[in-house]
Formats: sequence, structure tokens, C-alpha cells
Amino acid sequence: MRAPQRLAAYALIVDGTGQVLLARQADGRGQFGPWILPGGGVEHGEHPEQAVIREVREETGMPVRVGALQDVVSDLTTVGRRCRVLHNVRLIYRATVVSPDPHAPGGQLSGNARWLAPQQWRALPLASFTARALGIAAQQ
Repeated sequence: MRAPQRLAAYALIVDGTGQVLLARQADGRGQFGPWILPGGGVEHGEHPEQAVIREVREETGMPVRVGALQDVVSDLTTVGRRCRVLHNVRLIYRATVVSPDPHAPGGQLSGNARWLAPQQWRALPLASFTARALGIAAQQ
């Protein structure tokens, strides 16, 4: 039996100081998993760039402009209580925040999202696709 496939789109958002916008992944049971790039599943009929805009707004409260496709990651993950294997195809886009001041005190950032400097995100548990994207971005 083939693994079900999931198409997802994520935003790599780096501000002018080198901080990256990351979100804490929730597992649906009130527990948190690794830190990830904001983004998620592409809905049926939805363009991946539109999915990035929608998902980033849902997860962070921030409006974004989608830029170039940065990377495509294909991986297998185990999900659920039945340990179902899922084939993920992850599109990683560069993106920028549209709002005038994304770091305003008490500002727009919501949920489990945080702006993190490299020394901070390197110390966190990162999803493997996120670590890959941040490694590529750091080399540029």
C-alpha cells in the first residue's frame, strides 16, 4: 500500500536583522512538537502561494507577500496513533511581511509564533525540513 501524500507550502521569512519567523507545531492534543516555518497543507484547488498567505496569517496573524520558491522537500513522517506513514511534499517559499512594523510591542504576532535570532533557533528542536531551509538561507 502506498503512503498517502500531502502537499504543503511554507514561508521562509527573514527580517532585516537576520531574525526568522518560526511557529511551534501543535500536535492536536495540546502538546507542542518541533518549531517549523509557518505554513501548512495546500487545500484542494488552492495555489500553493495562496496557501502560504493563508497559513501564515492563520498561524502568526501576519500578512505576507510570497516571493521565489526556495526549495522542495520530500520526506516521510509517521502520524497518528496508528503510526500511519505520510509522504510530504513541502514547498518552501521566500516571503516578506507586508505590515509596516512586524516587531511592534504588543503588535500583530499571534499564536505560537516568534521572531528568533540564529543563536536562538539553533538551540530549539526544529523539524528537519525547517533545519534544512534555515541552513540553505544561512549559506546565502
